[in-house]
Amino acid sequence: MDLGLKGKRVLITGGTKSIGRAIVDAFVAEGAVVGFCARDAKLVKQREEEWRVKQARVQGTALDVTARRYRRSSAQEMGRRLRSRGRHRSFRRQCQRARHR
Repeated sequence: MDLGLKGKRVLITGGTKSIGRAIVDAFVAEGAVVGFCARDAKLVKQREEEWRVKQARVQGTALDVTARRYRRSSAQEMGRRLRSRGRHRSFRRQCQRARHR
């Protein structure tokens, strides 16, 4: 299915397991540039390598969006890492939403 997502940039929180992983898989299959995060740094690295072997354009980072003290710095770091691939406003919004829960 072609959803017209080739080259589009997306950021996904919780992208290493279950539904989050399936979402990353779906965007990768459509040719999107995917930034994802999850709490488990080892698993983030593992998933990143798995997707890159498939020639996917992915960038993962270890991040717990529920940890208040890390949200802003982590969003800024993810933005720096993805800057060459596009904006990071969506990631910031996810972090801001998590703060209000």
